[in-house]
Amino acid sequence: MFTDPGMPKTDLRVGEKSIAMKKLLFFFLILMSVNSRAQTDEDALLQEFLRSPDYAGFMAGSQFAGSGTLDLQRSFVSYSTAVSGEIQKQVPVLYLSFAGVQNGKKKVTGQIQAIKVKDDYAGLPKNGRYLMLYKNFVQYNTNDSTGTIRVYDLNYDEYLAGEATVVNGTVNNYIPYPLPDNIATKYNLTGRAAHPCDKNGNGDVTYGECFNCMLRSCMLDSECRLLCFLANLYRASCFNSMRASCAILAIIY
Repeated sequence: MFTDPGMPKTDLRVGEKSIAMKKLLFFFLILMSVNSRAQTDEDALLQEFLRSPDYAGFMAGSQFAGSGTLDLQRSFVSYSTAVSGEIQKQVPVLYLSFAGVQNGKKKVTGQIQAIKVKDDYAGLPKNGRYLMLYKNFVQYNTNDSTGTIRVYDLNYDEYLAGEATVVNGTVNNYIPYPLPDNIATKYNLTGRAAHPCDKNGNGDVTYGECFNCMLRSCMLDSECRLLCFLANLYRASCFNSMRASCAILAIIY
């Protein structure tokens, strides 16, 4: 899931099974509220992720590992409703925040957004157990809620999935970027039947692509354009605002 020129390609049969599952139950997590859960439950989910090989790989090989210090006080778990036809599931979405000092003040510099996949799912690189995005806030100013937020797909060599321009707490513009051809080829994500949200036509949908597809739809809605929808920096400010995450039901349940 991290840049590794020597990483072998995913087995073709595994890729075909993965893609077939994704096509069956691809969905958006579009519930706009946070459910009340015990703090101990949140702590357990965060600690499980911190003990995972996925997080160890991030710390050992990510270009963002040194961009800030883990800040559990600013980390949390939100619960969104995953909807696919008549199926509804409550999905925990982990937000692990990192902080640094800029201009003499402590601020969030980055955030991992993670959703756990089911135990027998083998479709992610390096047998990853979490769908993971990284939101880079280094060029975002929390004082005036203005700046640029970049979103990277941690599962697929940390490619830049998109970037948002935020002015006074509102996402003015979001530019999605397609999965690069070399990464699609590396992981056998080419030559498949297109999914409705497969905007780059590579035949599969990564977490980054899914996130972009969801954002394109919501940019027309004023609530969706609120800062917390994209950044989720402060949980309390998002209780009454539209927030969304994106995943694939078949690889979570």
